[in-house]
Amino acid sequence: MDIKEITFSYDRKVDRLHQVNAEIQPGRITTIIGPNGCGKSTLLNVMSSNAVPRQGQIILDGQDIRQYRPRELARKLAVVHQQNEAPADLTVEQLVRFGRLPYKTLLSSRREEDDQAVEWALKCTNLEERRYRTLDQLSGGEQQRVWIAMALAQRTPVLFLDEPTTYLDMYYQLEIMELIERLNREHGLTIVMVLHDINQAIRYSHHLIAMKEGRIVMSGEPKQIVTAELIRSVYDVHVAVRQDEEAGLYVIPVSVRQQTPIEAG
Repeated sequence: MDIKEITFSYDRKVDRLHQVNAEIQPGRITTIIGPNGCGKSTLLNVMSSNAVPRQGQIILDGQDIRQYRPRELARKLAVVHQQNEAPADLTVEQLVRFGRLPYKTLLSSRREEDDQAVEWALKCTNLEERRYRTLDQLSGGEQQRVWIAMALAQRTPVLFLDEPTTYLDMYYQLEIMELIERLNREHGLTIVMVLHDINQAIRYSHHLIAMKEGRIVMSGEPKQIVTAELIRSVYDVHVAVRQDEEAGLYVIPVSVRQQTPIEAG
């Protein structure tokens, strides 16, 4: 997927994205990082055709994504949004089956291919034993896995995730991140996600895109681009960058950027 000269604004007055260029590498995990309001989720929305750019193109398999019909695009990429809603009395399996809608027509009946896709999605997300539970019977981490399973049931080669660990405690955050890593490693999915946690982004990504004020500041492999200078320029935060044999590369926040001293009155 190629991102070419993307400029986007919600009101055509203030641009949220400014001539963004990037390449999403197939079969790898790419994570978009940056402070609140920098355009991370906006870029993901443009890349998934949920928002139309004022300028530029998103090229997928040699074609502008705006040229795909919605059903065609839904067979090429799946999206798990930051906030998702569904009736609480839906069962896990019922919700996951909604991922097969791009393959159905008005007259089509349930197919073996659909059953296989749902079973695969439930197995990948370790939800087989919870298939008959309703959403309100699940923990936050389990609910997030159900939404990922629904996206997997689409059987697309590309998966977008917008803040997949938001509102989850440490255990469920790690569970989701390890699931994402496994989906990439074992099934070759191209994954693009937005994350706030820099250390998670470093640990679980092959490629990072660092954004600030609607522009890409830097992109590349985590070990190559993550420095104290980059974090300071993007987040206005002083950090210490460390390397550990078990944890790998990680950053430790030290302080916010020096402010002007407050003079006594």
